[in-house]
Amino acid sequence: MMRMVNPTFILKIPCTLLILVLSAASPRPAEAIAYCSLRDPISAIQNFFPNMTDYRSFLGAVDLNVRDHLQAELGYDMHFNEFGKHTLYLVYADDTPVGLVQARTEKGDWGLDEIAWALDFDFRVRDFRYQRSRSRWRHEVETQAFKNELIGKNFEELKSMLSNDGMLLTSRPEFLAPEAEQLATTVIRSALKTIAVTQVVWRETLESQLALTLE
Repeated sequence: MMRMVNPTFILKIPCTLLILVLSAASPRPAEAIAYCSLRDPISAIQNFFPNMTDYRSFLGAVDLNVRDHLQAELGYDMHFNEFGKHTLYLVYADDTPVGLVQARTEKGDWGLDEIAWALDFDFRVRDFRYQRSRSRWRHEVETQAFKNELIGKNFEELKSMLSNDGMLLTSRPEFLAPEAEQLATTVIRSALKTIAVTQVVWRETLESQLALTLE
């Protein structure tokens, strides 16, 4: 089965800028269409999966139903400004699927941040990296030590790292500066959202694609 790599960007306007423009233009966020994807798909995917040989991208709709599902799963309200079409990347090494990559936009310390996430097929965190952030504490949460706190964790394990309202860490690692805790909670909430959205929006697509690779 041959797959062609398609590095074409969904839209060349930065996702964070597009969301701000759409939010200002429309009083009803459900009507906004934000095509949030990786800025440089091949480079980003190779960073997570050095042995990648191919990938396929799938558009999915994030709507009010997805938001309601996410808030029910988390148990607390979240700001949700990412309505519209989003992209999931299914990564291959030769003909073997090896993981998932998705970019998410979050409210950061200074404007909107973009975080790229890599997941395995059990919806556990493999890795993450910032695509964009103006926070002075960004490098605190991009250290391997903090990444190791998240890598391998599933939705429930990540959720247990946050307080009931999702605004504080239940236990702050000694290596993490107190001033970086707010950004760390944002990253964990982003991981939770990424997992939940992937499971809801692309479940049928993934079941279909993974079944095809086994034939």
